[in-house]
Amino acid sequence: MKKMILLVLSLTLMVSFGLAQDENLDVTANVGVTALSFTANTDIAIGAITKGTTATVDPLSGAAHTNAPDAVAGNIAILGEEGATVSVTFDATATLGNGTQTMTFTADVIGHETTQPASATSLTSGSSTVDLSGTAGNGGTGTYNFWIGGDMPVGASQSAGSYSTANGTNGGGAWSMTLAYQ
Repeated sequence: MKKMILLVLSLTLMVSFGLAQDENLDVTANVGVTALSFTANTDIAIGAITKGTTATVDPLSGAAHTNAPDAVAGNIAILGEEGATVSVTFDATATLGNGTQTMTFTADVIGHETTQPASATSLTSGSSTVDLSGTAGNGGTGTYNFWIGGDMPVGASQSAGSYSTANGTNGGGAWSMTLAYQ
């Protein structure tokens, strides 16, 4: 009887070990990219404009402004994942108002990885992508800079006064740019 119990126990253990399986589990992790951040370094300032002219704020060179001698192009700098691609969407126009009348500013946006606007290229809202500086996958921080200028026609009968987007028809908001990782 002892032999029988020992035999049954041995067979049970052999069957148990024979049915045992090694399980390999995959381990996964998602590493988040550096969050996009931006700094609005300079607001767009058109300055004094003569009625019946079109003011042009050149985003590339202050020397090329037309009918806007005091104009200053806007500048936005962004930081994010080094080498990443970012889609760029911005308002094509902004409406400036003085409480009773409005004028439309049409944006001209250029950008480049460096802080040198002379190296910049023209961007189109909704169809432009930019690459942040650096090499993708290095894990550092990449940069990109935008310079914003544009045109604003002023009618001959436009009321004198101060105009801004705060008083425009953009819902009291400013000109805006939206950035998202591709």
